[in-house]
Amino acid sequence: FKEANETYAKLQKQHETIRTKFSCDKSTPLENLTELLQNLEKEKQRVLENKRQVQSLVSKSKSIVR
Repeated sequence: FKEANETYAKLQKQHETIRTKFSCDKSTPLENLTELLQNLEKEKQRVLENKRQVQSLVSKSKSIVR
């Protein structure tokens, strides 16, 4: 459960970081939007890594339950 709790805390922190780092509105300049988009592509890779880690934890938990 320790690994699951650590992953959960990491995901919560990442969620808050994304919400604050990638906020914009109609007045955001195009240059900033382009930069945000590039950074979002990098962030997407981190999210995919986290998805794989969560899937691994789910598999481990299923094997423990059986």
